[in-house]
Amino acid sequence: MDDIPQYDVEAADVLITFGADILETFVSPVNFIKQITHAKEKGHFRWYHLEPHASLTGFKANKRFTIKTGSEPYVLSFLIHHLTANNLVRNRLPQNILDQIPDVSANQAAEKSGLSVKALNKLATALSGAKRPMVISGGVSLGNANGLLTASLTALLQWTLGLIGESIRFDASEGFDGVGSENDMAELRNQLNNGVVGVVFLARTNPVGQLTDGELFGKALGKADLVVAISDLPNETTAVADIVLPLSHALESWGDAQPRKNILNVIQPTLEPLYDTRSEGDILLTLIALMRGQQPNLTYQEWLFARWKELLGSDAAVDEFLKKGYALLPAQRETLRLNAAAAASLLKKASLNAPAGGSVLFAVPSLRMYDGRSKQLPLTPELPDPLTTITYGSWISVSDEWAQELGVKDKDEVSFSINNQQFKFPVKVQPGLNGHVATVHMDQIPANVLSRDAATGEVLAVINNVKLEKTGAQVKIPILAGSMEEGEKREIFPETYEDLEKELSHHNEVRATLYPEHHHPEYRWGMVIDLEKCVGCSACVAACYIENNVPMVGEEEHLKGREMSWIRIEPFYGENPDKEMHFTVMLCQQCENAPCESVCPVFATMHNDEGLNVMVYNRCVGTRYCHNNCPYKVRRFNWFPPQWPETMERMLNPDVYVRNGGVMEKCTFCYHRIRAARDVAKDEKRKIRDGEVVPACAQTCPAEAITFGNLLDEQARVTQLAHSDRSFRALESMGVEPGVYYLRKEEIKDEEA
Repeated sequence: MDDIPQYDVEAADVLITFGADILETFVSPVNFIKQITHAKEKGHFRWYHLEPHASLTGFKANKRFTIKTGSEPYVLSFLIHHLTANNLVRNRLPQNILDQIPDVSANQAAEKSGLSVKALNKLATALSGAKRPMVISGGVSLGNANGLLTASLTALLQWTLGLIGESIRFDASEGFDGVGSENDMAELRNQLNNGVVGVVFLARTNPVGQLTDGELFGKALGKADLVVAISDLPNETTAVADIVLPLSHALESWGDAQPRKNILNVIQPTLEPLYDTRSEGDILLTLIALMRGQQPNLTYQEWLFARWKELLGSDAAVDEFLKKGYALLPAQRETLRLNAAAAASLLKKASLNAPAGGSVLFAVPSLRMYDGRSKQLPLTPELPDPLTTITYGSWISVSDEWAQELGVKDKDEVSFSINNQQFKFPVKVQPGLNGHVATVHMDQIPANVLSRDAATGEVLAVINNVKLEKTGAQVKIPILAGSMEEGEKREIFPETYEDLEKELSHHNEVRATLYPEHHHPEYRWGMVIDLEKCVGCSACVAACYIENNVPMVGEEEHLKGREMSWIRIEPFYGENPDKEMHFTVMLCQQCENAPCESVCPVFATMHNDEGLNVMVYNRCVGTRYCHNNCPYKVRRFNWFPPQWPETMERMLNPDVYVRNGGVMEKCTFCYHRIRAARDVAKDEKRKIRDGEVVPACAQTCPAEAITFGNLLDEQARVTQLAHSDRSFRALESMGVEPGVYYLRKEEIKDEEA
């Protein structure tokens, strides 16, 4: 079945992922992040991630195992045989299939994968002892020479565990059965070269720029009689098309989408088209009418409403669909069975390649730009990469061990080649990478330097035997983190619960202060950020940019340390990054005793009676004293009047003041949303209710890690979380009394493996 099923991770108590970066780019990261969050809330959830490189997903798992590239089939074969031999499976595989699965012992699997025998037995015990296990493979584990075998063995392990049809469902699958592969595009290229296809329509796709054989595909397009590109942005394919039909933006057009077989989403316009553009539906309906010698008499909107009525049953159902934004379609139960003969034949034909030896380079999709398709959006390069905090430019992430052998450090340039194409990238030493392993993002290299697996159409994103050479040059890249080391006595994170209790007891002592006590008659707004839930995805950072009209300043300003983001995701690595890696979400802490307020000569920054450190922008004269005095470094000085890319000024939030150049900016807990809620409450003669104000960062967070509310309300969720035994405040010993609380990561005792 050519489809990707729905994985019910939320119901699992043990999750094992092989290379699938479920928090970054695998299928639907937002869905997986929510499921992981809810699974953790239920308790007794353990997540083991196996990968040959370093990823955001791996660092956020409960236990991260580093394995050799392409060794996944050995681990999977061991697990299948071990569970079967000990009668720990729900469905026993037919003998003809078992005979084709390599009989790998624990010692052999350990030798091939680099894992210890203890770790392998731990994984087997976790699966056998789980009530609802889940196993997923994807990403780099499928993008190598053993990818097909890895996927096949994963499916067989899922079958033996009884997951297929229960926790892994195809009746509500992701709808990939209609998605083609690079093999399909190669077949189209052959048809173009052979003159079989004369007219080509390419809608919302960029094969010339994104296929591994894109250059050859572009030449093949030249043999067609007519090439029509339908796109909303220019790209390599529109450059070679005979006709380019500009698409209306999703905010300008009607449409629907089906992310899963049982879900239909509505796309509704919010503004009139700015230019002479049309939606795909209107383009196709017009072409169909003209082909019939008729004038178009039906708009795509009218066609959609008729289809929705037919699909949903009535006008009332359509109205409800438009209000809710989605409709649940009846799921057709799939009858699934294991085709033993086909499975045995596939395994017999598959070759088990030895794990990659020597140096390895991984080309991985980017959390920000995927394979480059989002590169043209002005906001994406402003958002720091979560593992390195780099924004603009290209770089190669290298293990500390390899960097030391080469004699390079951050920003030193190295040269390397991929399929005879030469590259020169600056280095970023990445904690968590081991041995001779390096990574680059797919958006930073042309797609045609990679190759595809002829058997599956999968892009082979693993390059073996890569040689890095130091050039002696240095390249400036904007690394926005001052330091990624927790260091000694920085007091960023309490190391243990004992440290946390000590810190809290110190906080409860009577303190001497020069600040007058603030009085908050009704509200003291505060925020709690759960670091166990936070995955560092940067969705909150992007939301803050859009909500608060934060200007995008570009690479040159970032290199000068003049970034403007009001929120930053800070990664911190311990001495052993395989075990110690923390994220914190840093924004204005809304301090009770704010050091910034006492140094402002014009009272531009001040404390209001709701506990907020507010900004009166018209008063600010840009002395930057507040920035110098802020221990959290969360204030931003806008050196120049904001310059918005063409038409993006239409996206500015009318509820938020657009600051002129030369003033300090910072987070205000989306005060305009507080003001709007207060107006409603005032009209209804009541106080603002708990949950009635949700800042943009909290609204956007897929992990539900951010809680906002009134700390004076003892029943409010934010107050209850702030008094949790996991609660602490950043740099608490300074006595500034932040209004932002953090919940420390869960302390789970796990036997070393």
